[in-house]
Amino acid sequence: MHSEELIRLAQENDVSNLDVYGANIGKKAALSLMFTQMFKRFKNNEQVFASAKRLVKAAAKDLEKDVPYYAINVEVKGKQNQIISSSLVLPDTYKGTGIVLGTTALAVLNKDTLAIKGSLHETISAKIILDALFEANLLEIITK
Repeated sequence: MHSEELIRLAQENDVSNLDVYGANIGKKAALSLMFTQMFKRFKNNEQVFASAKRLVKAAAKDLEKDVPYYAINVEVKGKQNQIISSSLVLPDTYKGTGIVLGTTALAVLNKDTLAIKGSLHETISAKIILDALFEANLLEIITK
């Protein structure tokens, strides 16, 4: 999911090298998504709903053992060889996702969007999203 957005970000800011690593899904949920994709279980509403139910059950099983932690680690090397490292950390990826979805929906309803092409969440000011995550005490940014 990050690739198209990061390519645009790198091009817009003349960044020569950008590496990002992140993960936020448990093993059982990942398998559920993989099987949905492999067996193309998304061709009609019935399949989509059934796949979504399987994903919810798989994610619940993952939560029995693991904390739904999320982190993105970014290292940017500029044209002048300057390096900036930063990590965005959410202690609960599910709550964070809910905050982002809700905030995005409100921004769209309030017509508080940016006139750019890209993914839906890119049409919302990052400040609005980050402020909502900070307000919910769900976000920590660590820069080195």
